[in-house]
Amino acid sequence: MDLGEVNPSNTKRHPWELARRESLRELIYPFKGDITFADIGAGDLFFTKMLKNLSTKPIYAVDINYRNMSSSEAIIQSKEISSLANNSIDYMILLDVLEHAKDDKKFIARLKLKLREESRILITVPAFQFLFSEHDVFLHHFKRYSKKELGEIMKSQGFLCEESFYFFFFPFFLRLLEKNILAKRKRYGIGNWRLARGNFITILGVFLLRLDFKLCRYLQKIGLYIPGLSLCFLGKKKSV
Repeated sequence: MDLGEVNPSNTKRHPWELARRESLRELIYPFKGDITFADIGAGDLFFTKMLKNLSTKPIYAVDINYRNMSSSEAIIQSKEISSLANNSIDYMILLDVLEHAKDDKKFIARLKLKLREESRILITVPAFQFLFSEHDVFLHHFKRYSKKELGEIMKSQGFLCEESFYFFFFPFFLRLLEKNILAKRKRYGIGNWRLARGNFITILGVFLLRLDFKLCRYLQKIGLYIPGLSLCFLGKKKSV
């Protein structure tokens, strides 16, 4: 979770967050083993902790907003990307991070130095600039992305696209409705979700969102693209 949305008094997890974690795990699982992960913009470590089950090596968690860090043998926390050695990372993950960078190309260029040859980078970003709202401003986003734009940025920085697709098709329409019809309604961040993980509504929400993700990913594999609230990019660093 973005640290800007963390509610210290609430430990419940939003279906969106639960579904995204389990769905993205499917993209990472084939590469599990003796590899080094780096979770950039790791926030409250919700996603990072899942990576512990996929690697025999420590996981690097980097977030400029960390104040009190408590690294362990399994997770090494840091505030600075510069703390990562060059050519040391096998799989880098940026979940809704790139939109916080004022110069996204320069940011990707910095990260590329930390990646080994033939390594992977998994990125999610909010999709479609026409959905940009006050909530993006609250989270300090500079922009939202299209598939073409993100693909061109990554290609310019020396990455080959392995997969790229929009996901969360149904929430896309809910956000569109909210922005254009319910614009004055107060929005509540995912950190304010009050239902337990075992609650029927949470379970149903996670099920439907995971189904949505699978459908969006499958359709792109056969050449059909549908819009989504978010965009996923899985790329491979080119060999020199």
